[in-house]
Amino acid sequence: MKLHVTVLGAGFGGLELSTLLSEALGDQLELTLIDQNDAFFFGFSKLDVLFGKKPAGAVKIPYQTIVKPGVIFRNSDWLGAQCAATLRIFASRIPARSTARPTDLGIDFGTEV
Repeated sequence: MKLHVTVLGAGFGGLELSTLLSEALGDQLELTLIDQNDAFFFGFSKLDVLFGKKPAGAVKIPYQTIVKPGVIFRNSDWLGAQCAATLRIFASRIPARSTARPTDLGIDFGTEV
């Protein structure tokens, strides 16, 4: 039986958590990563765009290219997304650190949708 997880937000916290769970659970995971944007801009790369050193497309990393096994990406507004999940994770509250344990990550074990 697969663990169904929904991660809201594909910033540093959401990407880190998705990677940790994918590597730990592999085929036992069905994780949906939801973000209102279709790509990630690493913090300092925005300065290269701002000062005209690089075009936005050169520093934009599409989420479709960085998802892991057991992880699917959905480009959607968080409030409009209808997610059937047994585990809800609010990525904006997740510290971006590789030593994080699920109990450290603000996980809500509720089953309601």
